[in-house]
Order: sequence, then C-alpha cells, then structure tokens
Amino acid sequence: MNSTKNNRTVFIVDSPAPPVVTVDNEAQALYVHFNRRARVAKTKEVLCNREGVITVDLDRKGKVVGIEAIGVDSVSIRTLCQKAHVAAPRTDFAETRWQPAFAATN
Repeated sequence: MNSTKNNRTVFIVDSPAPPVVTVDNEAQALYVHFNRRARVAKTKEVLCNREGVITVDLDRKGKVVGIEAIGVDSVSIRTLCQKAHVAAPRTDFAETRWQPAFAATN
C-alpha cells in the first residue's frame, strides 16, 4: 500500500528481506531489487534532472519491486530511497547484497 505525504506519493516496500543491488558502472546505473519474484506492472518516474533519472517499479498491487537509478556516480541506498520517495520500514538493509550487472542473470 502506498501513502501520501506532503502531497507526494510515498511508495512502500512490504518485504523484510534484504535487497539485492545490481550495479552497472559503465552505464552509471543501478537497480535495487526488493522483490525478485514479483513482476513489474508499472514504472513511475520520480526524478529526472541533472542528478540523473530515478524510477520506481511497482507490481500489480502497487507494491515496490525495485528502484532504478541511471546517471549516478555514487549513492547510498538510504539516499536513493529518499529521492525515490520509497519507505522500507521492515527491510533488512544490513544484509544487502551487491552484484555487477553482468552477473544479474546468473
């Protein structure tokens, strides 16, 4: 379920599982997978400026599947979630796994 705060939608991550972050250094892009089994039904662009492009992928129930950031040099997951208007109160970020883009299909 998503909520509205200060006239802006806040997207909610429903999973307590740690995310998997796929990094593509060449493309200056990353994708934070919160639910690898869910299918993306809708993509919301939440930021598009000189800082880059950030989109939030949602499943058919409106739950966050993942966050994509393109054109970023470096960013923390906390900052990315803030910029994407994503709240993940139950997610265990301490066990976040990182993988290069070429290994994402393995």
